[in-house]
Amino acid sequence: MSEYELLNLFYVFLISNGMYFVGSAIFIWLGFRLARGVYDDAKAPLLPKIFISLYCLGTACTFFFTYMQAAIVMDVYATQLIDVGSSAGTRIQSATDSVLAPGGPINWIVSLSILILQLGLVWSKKE
Repeated sequence: MSEYELLNLFYVFLISNGMYFVGSAIFIWLGFRLARGVYDDAKAPLLPKIFISLYCLGTACTFFFTYMQAAIVMDVYATQLIDVGSSAGTRIQSATDSVLAPGGPINWIVSLSILILQLGLVWSKKE
């Protein structure tokens, strides 16, 4: 494949991954809304708390694995671009190695903090 074809496929991937992010943001927002509803109801039954917890866990996993997939794809495209002699490959590779890159430690922290905040709302009681 040529450099142009690889970069074109990479940009198409970035567009679809951006749509996954929008979906994840909506699901995370909905998880916070559901968690807040349970938090505000002092006598919320156990079953909704369990289902909302499972929903929040599934959303956090989806958010996390979407970005792990992005990290893998970025690494593969960087390697392929370097193999065809493109300078873009080294720039993508340096972005992939960054702490802020998808799948990096910041992704772990954000995913876990979202989950902890949501579950904290679900399982704590309003004073």
